[in-house]
Amino acid sequence: MISIKRLIERSGADFFQASLDSYRALLNAIGESGMRACPAVGATLHQNLLTFQGSLSAEPTPANLHQTGQQVESEIMQWGCAAAEYFKQSAGAAKELIVILAHTAERAGEFDERYSRQFKEFTGRLEALAELNDVVLMRNSLS
Repeated sequence: MISIKRLIERSGADFFQASLDSYRALLNAIGESGMRACPAVGATLHQNLLTFQGSLSAEPTPANLHQTGQQVESEIMQWGCAAAEYFKQSAGAAKELIVILAHTAERAGEFDERYSRQFKEFTGRLEALAELNDVVLMRNSLS
């Protein structure tokens, strides 16, 4: 028959191991999600979290767990700041691109209006030439 003390110790050890395994899996999931959410800065987060995951030995001490928790928190905060800055810069670049495209479209419209006006003038001259009866005069006007 198993003693109550051994049952409690075994249950506590099993619970602690399950918690530790969950913590390691969580660190991996956070790192992978960080890479998917912002690949530009997510690789560093993932690599650092894997390092922290590895530092959790089979029997970590309370001090080791506390220190790892602080490091993980700091790493996630740094990633958040880096990701926010990256997206801010990306948004700025996108805005600049939109302004450039708008300016280009405006310029194309101006060219279109100018060419349209020139074609109308040319068409008017051709119609005026069509009224002439002298071929030599027509040729000289076109030249």
